[in-house]
Amino acid sequence: MHNRETDAPILHICPVSDWQAARESGEYRPPSLAQEGFIHCSRPEQILATANRFYSGVKDLCLLWIDPRRVKAEIRWEPAHGEAFPHIYGPLNADAVFYQHAFHPDPDGVFRSFLERSSTGLPVLHTRRLILRPFTLADADDVQRMAGEYEIASTALNIPHPYPDGAAQSWIKSLSFEFQSGIGTTLAVTLREDRKLVGAVGLQLEKKHHCAELGYWTGREYWGQGYATEAAQALVAYGFNELGLHRIYARHFRRNPASGRVMQKLGMIHEGTLREHVLHWGQYEDLEYYGLLESDWRNTRYPA
Repeated sequence: MHNRETDAPILHICPVSDWQAARESGEYRPPSLAQEGFIHCSRPEQILATANRFYSGVKDLCLLWIDPRRVKAEIRWEPAHGEAFPHIYGPLNADAVFYQHAFHPDPDGVFRSFLERSSTGLPVLHTRRLILRPFTLADADDVQRMAGEYEIASTALNIPHPYPDGAAQSWIKSLSFEFQSGIGTTLAVTLREDRKLVGAVGLQLEKKHHCAELGYWTGREYWGQGYATEAAQALVAYGFNELGLHRIYARHFRRNPASGRVMQKLGMIHEGTLREHVLHWGQYEDLEYYGLLESDWRNTRYPA
């Protein structure tokens, strides 16, 4: 019998070697089962705090996504650290795990994001405050409203102003093809708390050279709250850990230093200025280029 607060997925962190053994035996029995009588699990919104509380700096971990409806043992929701956590009172049958993947801390040992897969194959990235997910056509009106604002479009090379009707829908439809073709990965940046759209973040891939260009925009009403940095950190980690990239770079108009500050917070190095390199709305614009090598990123220490 299950005592569930929800049938939504629950998550568990374990060493990769332990899960490999569990897949062979059909059951997962971590040390806590013998020591405490249950297996510790978390809701998705709890997993980063759990990881940083107990696994800071630990590598070779994996994250198990568990369907509670398929768990044979009893699940109890019990208080810990001021919240209710799901505990599995018995061994976990391996067929209740519907998805698992490597769970990496950032180079400074802090867990800032984790990966999920959507039904389209596009990644879903979770951070402390955000969920980065595939765009849907339901986002089109918000994209047109936010990206079409003068303050956003004037600092971006490829956003039209005024933003024409239907353009957001066409852009959103193109993103799945880009991902499936290996051209790029662009995700909607949404607030974890209320799922509101905040902006967009993406990597445009140059597969031949194992590099990608990072791009992002944030709706004007969400400026100054660190969302662009938080989203970009997650996508950079995805690029190096999951895509095996060697280099990620980004660029911004010289007159938009706020975008450059995001790049600096990512640990990117200023690599130069291309003077009057592009013609935008009838004006030649200087472009500031920043770059980050995978080896540099492994030594990056983000501010707390």
